[in-house]
Amino acid sequence: MVIGYRFNESCWGRGAATETVRAMVGYLFDTVGLNRIEAYVMPQNAASQRVLEKNGFIREGLLRQANFWTDKGVVDLIVYSLLRSDAR
Repeated sequence: MVIGYRFNESCWGRGAATETVRAMVGYLFDTVGLNRIEAYVMPQNAASQRVLEKNGFIREGLLRQANFWTDKGVVDLIVYSLLRSDAR
């Protein structure tokens, strides 16, 4: 399962993303019963990387030229993952 999130700038720096990811992780592990959750982040998005790391996600590596965004062109992505065993 891959998770993603996007917040309006007015919510930045208030902990909303960290709390949202925490809630998603709890739901996906405890209710859905998943074993692995992934997230992909552009290398320059340090704030989103911190959100994932605060929630226990592990950086697995870089996917070079992995995605196309209309406003950015071809971009690299960093892969993060969290296993059920990591979250306990």
